[in-house]
This record gives sequence, C-alpha cells and structure tokens, in this order.
Amino acid sequence: MSKSVVAKKFASALDTYNRSAVIQRKIAAQIIQLMRKNGFPEKSTIYEVGAGTGILTKMILDEFDPLKIAANDLCIEAEELLSAISDKIEFLHGDAETISVPSYCSHVVSSSTVQWFSDLDQFIKLIAEGLGRDSYFVFSTFGPENLYEIRKITGLGLNYHSLAEHKMLLEKSGFAILHASETTEKTTHTSMTDLLRHIRETGVGGIGKTTPGAAATRRFCRKYEEQFATQDGIVLTYHPMFFVCKLK
Repeated sequence: MSKSVVAKKFASALDTYNRSAVIQRKIAAQIIQLMRKNGFPEKSTIYEVGAGTGILTKMILDEFDPLKIAANDLCIEAEELLSAISDKIEFLHGDAETISVPSYCSHVVSSSTVQWFSDLDQFIKLIAEGLGRDSYFVFSTFGPENLYEIRKITGLGLNYHSLAEHKMLLEKSGFAILHASETTEKTTHTSMTDLLRHIRETGVGGIGKTTPGAAATRRFCRKYEEQFATQDGIVLTYHPMFFVCKLK
C-alpha cells in the first residue's frame, strides 16, 4: 500500500470529511468517554497521531484542556485546518511510523489511523520508547470485518489485526491494557451513488492505486447492490476497536 496514495485520497477528502465521517465522529466521542473513565489527566501535553480535520482534537481541547497538542498528519493540507482550531496546536507533518514522540508530549492519542500503518509492531515500540512510565496511549483502529462488503466484492482491503493481536503487541512493548473492546457499526445509504459519495468524501477507500473506470464501477455497483441492499438501504460495515493503555 502506498502512503502517497493514502495521503492523496485523504487530502482530496479534507473539505468533505467532517460532513460525511459519521462513524469516525462517533468513534472519537467514544475515545473521549474512555479517556475520562480511565483517568486521563487534564492540562497535559499530548501527541495526536493522524489528527486529520481535528474531530478528536477539538473534543480533547474541550474535555481535557491540554497545555499543548502536537497534531500529526500525513497530509500537509491538514495544517491549515488544525492550526486554525487553537493556538495550543503545533502541526507535525509526516509519516507517524517514522516520527518519534515529541519530547514535550506526555501522552499519545489517535483515532481511526493506525490501521493504515505497514508495521504496527514497530509503531507501538516507537510510541513506548517515547513515553515515560504511567503515560497513556489511547487509540482506536479497525478490525478484520471493516469494510467487509467492499473486500468481498473487490478482494481488496487492508491487513487488519484482530483485537487479540493488538493486545499481544501492546503488552510486548510494555503497556498495561486498561481497556480493550470492539464493536461493529453500519452506515446505510439510499443508493450506490450515495455510498460511493460516502467512500469518496471520507477517504476510506484510499487503498486503490488507480481510480476504476466507468465499466468497472458499474460492475462493482451492480454486485454490491445485489448482495448488500436491504429494506432500509445499502449497508457498509465498520469494525472499530478501542484501546486505553498505560506504559508500565
């Protein structure tokens, strides 16, 4: 999977992401609840991996009043959006798999990002190396059933890790897991046009290197509608997973 392709897809979706990312917004709100429930401190310094348009960033600012947030994103285009949110935000552009935790940050958070990473084990080690004892690492990602319908038709999809695999990698790097859970969410769409718009406007289909032609798109739509249309509409499955960890 090409990181440049992913960055390009998300960059093109920045203007529409907040409108269409219903599931991602719900996930961010759940992260905030879990942070509060598990004693995440106020007035701390936070490194946010994959901040995007700032959905989680804004919630953290409102709920935890951090001193500073180092907001990372692969898309340089996100800098303007994030920097405009608050003067507490410092934009950190680049591939988070190659960036160490900023020295002034005490905790790490991330929402709907790490499923894109090519080496999750190494990333978790990188985070552990950059944090001190009792530092929090709170994140959401997606599991193997994510975008199930698209994978079934196209045969394409990310190499998602299971909940158990995530727990193993976290514990191996020295994290105590305070919370780990998974669920499924479905979006329902009135038509294939509506579904394709949702995919385009959230960037979730960023794995493909090329844009399919008209004939391929028609075939995809026909198969999708035949297999996944319900009385309520055409469904798309998300498989979010949540982790709250502390470095031992």
